[in-house]
Amino acid sequence: MTSENTPQPESKRSNLVEHYGVSGSQEFSNLREAERRSREAAEASPDDEELADRLELAKLKLELFSYDHDNAGAFKFNRFGRELRGLFNGPEEGEGLKLTMDGRVEIMGKAADRRLLAVNMAELDRFNAEGGHRAGDAALKATAHAIEETVVSVLPEGATYGVFRLAGNEFLISVEGVGDDEDAARIEESLGRLRPTVPGISEGAPLSIARFDLAEAVDMVRLPSRDVRNADEANRETVEMVRRLGGFLLEAEKFRNRAERVRVMLSEKGRDGTAKFFDAYLAKAFKGSGLETLADIEKLAAEGTAGKSDWDEVIERLALEAARQRFGTERELEDVRHDIIERRLQERATPSIMPPPPTDDHFAEVPLRTAGQVEVETARELLEQVADGDSSETRKDVARYKLLREEARRDLFQKEPGRYSGTGLLLRGPYYARTQEALKEAGRETSVVFVDMGFLKYFDQKGGRDVGDAALKVAADVLEQALTEAGVEGEAYRYGGDEFTIRIDGGQAEAEKVASAVQRLKAERGRINRGKRSSDEYAPTELSFNYGICNRSLMEKVFADLKEVGYYDEGVLEGAERTANAQAELMTVIADKSLEEQKARDRFALLVEKLRDPAYGSDATRRSQVDSLVSFSAKGIFSEQGGAEFLKLVAEDSSLIGNQPGEPLNETIREFVQEKIRERSVTERERRDRMDQLVDLHVQIHRLSERLDEMESRSDLQAHEIGRLRRELDAAHEERRRILESRRSVDEAA
Repeated sequence: MTSENTPQPESKRSNLVEHYGVSGSQEFSNLREAERRSREAAEASPDDEELADRLELAKLKLELFSYDHDNAGAFKFNRFGRELRGLFNGPEEGEGLKLTMDGRVEIMGKAADRRLLAVNMAELDRFNAEGGHRAGDAALKATAHAIEETVVSVLPEGATYGVFRLAGNEFLISVEGVGDDEDAARIEESLGRLRPTVPGISEGAPLSIARFDLAEAVDMVRLPSRDVRNADEANRETVEMVRRLGGFLLEAEKFRNRAERVRVMLSEKGRDGTAKFFDAYLAKAFKGSGLETLADIEKLAAEGTAGKSDWDEVIERLALEAARQRFGTERELEDVRHDIIERRLQERATPSIMPPPPTDDHFAEVPLRTAGQVEVETARELLEQVADGDSSETRKDVARYKLLREEARRDLFQKEPGRYSGTGLLLRGPYYARTQEALKEAGRETSVVFVDMGFLKYFDQKGGRDVGDAALKVAADVLEQALTEAGVEGEAYRYGGDEFTIRIDGGQAEAEKVASAVQRLKAERGRINRGKRSSDEYAPTELSFNYGICNRSLMEKVFADLKEVGYYDEGVLEGAERTANAQAELMTVIADKSLEEQKARDRFALLVEKLRDPAYGSDATRRSQVDSLVSFSAKGIFSEQGGAEFLKLVAEDSSLIGNQPGEPLNETIREFVQEKIRERSVTERERRDRMDQLVDLHVQIHRLSERLDEMESRSDLQAHEIGRLRRELDAAHEERRRILESRRSVDEAA
């Protein structure tokens, strides 16, 4: 096995860089070496629990690393969020991010100097048109690699960086250790000169870059008083603010660069030499901007040259308006998608999933290996069996064994990377790939069951990691066995965290059969027993699942509705591959959305049952255990919206009984849950709208300040204009202050 200290073959090193980039390939080598050393230490001392824990941690880090990368070689944006989460209450005093009691986030130390650059690879549709989607994918990969190479070449000594896939053809660069604006500006200028190329394509891809500081995004975060100690919520707000600020700045920069590109082409090639390119690749970007035609841009450029208008000032104004329009349209479309899915789900009959049967009180047997783990181990054993085949004397036998070995290596490569080692379940990547393949076959019935596993944090944190691992392993075994039990073809996947998916060959009836089989099997398995590290607050607890189902027919109805309202941009649905990609994502969203109400209702019913148990009032240990379950259910029962008080009232009201449709307890819970889901949806839309208003005002303030500084440095002959700009700047500051204050007060009232 190679490591950072062992020279790697050039081909292997190139493959790692191709997949993970320069820094990523080095990190992968380091993680792999750490896993090797941990394995050797654990094998030398098999009874040492601490060494066993270190090995499991090293394996998990290596697994997560592969999951963190996308197909362009950049880190997924989720990784950026986790890195920021690590800055809250950092390991060193005076470093990182800190929550304050007035709902702000304070940024300190090196984090205050973290620079961010949002990068857009323009004209992806041109690459797709000239060379097909493979050329587009190659251009994205070339862009990610070119970005990293450029950053490395100009980065000051001691500085660190990360390249993340922000969305589609957009990337985010995070740089720490850049002491002043000159270094950051140098990185921006170097990136601006890049033109990533792909063989066979006429010219490279222009890049648009928007530079800002992490501190700018942090400064706009405000949390309600209930969340001033909630670092997870603060991190969510901060990450979202980074995304939206970077997106707004980048949208404006893209408009400026496109306008300048057309102006230069007009001056060099004239209208006839520019028209075809403009109509094919740029016209749609100017729609609704006031510069909708090539003649409009040509006229503005001519007026600027003649001194009749200020090209830069007009383009600046239109660029900011284009960013506002794009963000406003995105918000409206997301709201429309939410409403369409909600309406279609209400039209559908309630899925018929059998409740779990009553079972004897017993503990679950944790399988040594799940079906997925057996499959990987079988492939690994086959590779080992043919590994020494070269010792045969005849050339024919040597060739045969080489072929067998390569086939075994291919089999292992296909099965191992796409599975989660702890459970053997397939991961999210293979889930989307197989769902897309099914959807590309016209008329093929396929469905998705989205499965939410309850209390995973409770198993992990109160039961201990061994209990959490046992719960996941039993859950994986149940999901895999359910397909066999139901007699349905399909696969189970670990989607992420406490979420799983089951892709099924079949429609609604087959999906319901599988979900019912899961219910039956998980009841038969019993409760997850205590472990060596379980706290007193952990009581052996049964697995809890909630299900959301989306079949092809439902997805296609929603898909048609979305196309009708113009939800999808041009190019998103070009070709069967991209259409299937969009449909697989939509099918998953619908399935996830459809379990929202059921999840909350089931959680309330479960907790009411435990709170009404006589042992809750008479046994202090049992009370502590149930209170812990309630605490871990805070989000699921809308605690911040009065759910905790509602739970207590319902549990104490003995007249509310019956958890079947139409019965008092069921109906009381249903009405409360539906009301809170509506409230949360409204609150989330208001929160997002205020966030976009803050971003817009922040950019206005920044641009007005720049123009004011520029004018004041020139002369005092423009006193009237300077006075006007100061009034606009003061008004923007006051509006920003008002929104920040109103945002917190509205959240607290909610």
